[in-house]
Amino acid sequence: MTHELFDQSFSFLLLAQADGARAGVSAWWSAQSGGMVGGIGGATVGVVGGLLGAATGVLAPKGIAKTPVLALWALVLGLTFCALAAGLVAAATGQPYHVYYVLVLMGSIGVSVMGPMIALPLTAYAVAQARALDGALPGNSALAPGGTGALNGQQMSPTVVRAMLDLWQPGAFCIRWTKFMTGVSIAGLVGGAAWAVANVPGSIQSWMPGAMMSTSFAISAFITGMMLLSIGSTRRQLQQLLDRQKLDARALRAS
Repeated sequence: MTHELFDQSFSFLLLAQADGARAGVSAWWSAQSGGMVGGIGGATVGVVGGLLGAATGVLAPKGIAKTPVLALWALVLGLTFCALAAGLVAAATGQPYHVYYVLVLMGSIGVSVMGPMIALPLTAYAVAQARALDGALPGNSALAPGGTGALNGQQMSPTVVRAMLDLWQPGAFCIRWTKFMTGVSIAGLVGGAAWAVANVPGSIQSWMPGAMMSTSFAISAFITGMMLLSIGSTRRQLQQLLDRQKLDARALRAS
């Protein structure tokens, strides 16, 4: 039953490839150019992603350059989504291996790595903004007496706790995006596995892109799934911490 489902899911892909081969579809670029596209494109995505992660780690806790940093996250993620979509279209329309493989490779890795991580800069900037409202520098660990608390060993003021609660409410962007990425990851996992299984009798070039795509999105699905499972527990802990902070503040004022 599973094998039949995979065959039906990707029958359009196999038929399109066969029709494209018979029709002599013109390749988007040569094999030599494909190596350059893969090498330059992959290196660019890797370097830009690494620099963006480093810049986020330095700038976000200080609340600096929020708009440019988040815009770059969205740009890189959007480009990797486009690369993946282009790779799938190329495979479905009968483009040769050296065309669609590099696109599927860059797109799958980029989406599966960058996609689940978008919550990190959003959380860091929200915390930085809350600390600024408290009138404290982001790196300052000195908190006003009373109404403070700790979560996982980190001291947080009521303002920070409220900011994090707002960020992780059921209808908030981070929650909706994590659910969206979970769906994308599951779809990529199933689609990649179907592609690989349907082409197992063929050469390694036939099933390798599907196997690579399935593996990338399996990791992404695991990450987003674990995030969703932990969100409810973290939200409850934050609410309990905020309630304790309110009680501490009342007790301090009463004394």
